[in-house]
Amino acid sequence: MLSLAQILEALNLNFHANISILHESITGISIDTRTLQPGNLFIALKGKNDGHHYIKEAIKKGAIAVIVEDSFNTEDMTNTTYFKVPHTLEALKKIGIYARAQCHNTKIIAITGSVGKTTVKEYLKTLMWPFGKTVATQKSYNGSIGVPYSLAHLSHDSAFGIFEVGMNKRGEIAPLTQMVKPDIAIVTSIHLAHTEQTGTLDDIAAEKSDILSTLEKGNTAILPFNAPHYQFLKDKAARTGANIISVGTKQGADIQLIAFDTHDKGASIKAKVFDDNLSWEMQAYAKHYAISALFAVAAALTAGVALDKIKTMLPELKPLPGRGSIEKIKLRNGHIITIIDDSYNANIASMKAGLSILNAVKGKRKIAVLGEMRELGSQSKHLHEELGRLVSCTNIDSVFSCGIEMRHFNNKLQKIQLKGYADTIQNLYIPIEQELQNGDVVLLKGSNGNHIWKIKDYLMNT
Repeated sequence: MLSLAQILEALNLNFHANISILHESITGISIDTRTLQPGNLFIALKGKNDGHHYIKEAIKKGAIAVIVEDSFNTEDMTNTTYFKVPHTLEALKKIGIYARAQCHNTKIIAITGSVGKTTVKEYLKTLMWPFGKTVATQKSYNGSIGVPYSLAHLSHDSAFGIFEVGMNKRGEIAPLTQMVKPDIAIVTSIHLAHTEQTGTLDDIAAEKSDILSTLEKGNTAILPFNAPHYQFLKDKAARTGANIISVGTKQGADIQLIAFDTHDKGASIKAKVFDDNLSWEMQAYAKHYAISALFAVAAALTAGVALDKIKTMLPELKPLPGRGSIEKIKLRNGHIITIIDDSYNANIASMKAGLSILNAVKGKRKIAVLGEMRELGSQSKHLHEELGRLVSCTNIDSVFSCGIEMRHFNNKLQKIQLKGYADTIQNLYIPIEQELQNGDVVLLKGSNGNHIWKIKDYLMNT
């Protein structure tokens, strides 16, 4: 990690205290005292919660230094190392950019896409960490705070850096990409998401393509071969002089999924990786997990990890918590059910993917607990109705829906399917519990703000 002297250099500040402390290295960056570790540099960001209110807590928990804004009163911090800056968020960005600039021999990978960013990032981290020091985005910290925060954890001896780049509205990806300056840029998919702020599918494709904007000759773009906008993305990448690798299920992809055959423990997968054949077993019931794995394979290969080494790590890949993880839980009446927790977020593409998992997992009855898809703007009604029509044609026995926009979804269901609807998930706790029978399979899926995941907590703690 960076030393305090390097933090000063990044921020272009002078220092007037004990010079010996400048040689100490920070153990990490903290913007949340709940997770702060001794030796961390605490940055007091202003947001919903003002980080300046937690400075004493940060010092008590062992922060080596704190960064505060000029307006903050530091009279009672005489025994604390602190740096004053005009804006703490800008300071975080400067530190992230500085840390990235120190990594001359680090392979930097940036990932964007409408769905699959976090899964590809976690799969890639799993494939690469045994073969070199790896820094990766924590959780889904992929925005204006998360990207520089993640970059700030790089060090000169990092072999690989893996960073998500997300967006909620037009114009966000380009400045984040300027910070990351990836050697390898991945676009996982182009689907309708966040359309309230981004507009059409073409607008989303244009925004996602900005992750290619800093590529140079010798860099690599890894692109979704199945996407209708593949040619658009390919043309933009080609103009940079970067190498292009395509990933998909269609013939002609450089890395192609050939077969995905499900069984009791997951799936058997076969793929073509350029001129090599690849096969492995995976704890997954939906094809999109195999596609995410192949994006990770493409990036790991490009970053210099040999295919034989990658093969040894593929069995370690599995769905992430909140993104398709599957577990059996015992209810207080003794019944055992299977929970598919895909509750982290939702758009029309990921909803369809979640339903495909529900269809594949064996069980007595199929039950879907679905929350509304948010930030869809003028397309919300249409897309919720589309989802309702889709579910009405499935063998799902019972549906519980949550959120105002799900009224459009409900109107397209078979009447026998809809067993409960509420504006908030808490009002569905008891109806869902009363509906469940031994051997049921339950899908939890919805936008994160619906808190659909709370259903599992409720069922496991009653």
